[in-house]
Amino acid sequence: MADSIRIDDLAAEINRLVEDYGKQCTETTKECVNNVAKKTVSKLKQTSPVNTGKYKKGWKKTVVKENSTSLVIAIHDAKYSLVHLLEKGHQKRGGGRVAAIKHVEPAEQAAIAELEKEIISKL
Repeated sequence: MADSIRIDDLAAEINRLVEDYGKQCTETTKECVNNVAKKTVSKLKQTSPVNTGKYKKGWKKTVVKENSTSLVIAIHDAKYSLVHLLEKGHQKRGGGRVAAIKHVEPAEQAAIAELEKEIISKL
């Protein structure tokens, strides 16, 4: 038989259980965010355009903010000035345009979908 709780202690016990569940949800969500961020960096390293290879190898994840209830991770490239030019295309010096090479947007959309799916499956 389960432990009995006095009626006077019921509210405190419910609060404790809700708090524990909230902590478990936060830990699970942070774990999912970390996993998806790692996978996204890996995907970007595979799908990025290659000229010298430095751009492709430069993708990293950085924890921007973390506290007891949230985790914010930024995914960025060491050659940050090239990301926009490659993703959106740009004007050539002598005239004409360089075509856009979409690689960040598809990785972002896949990460959003995967994070949502992973959180739902684990909670």
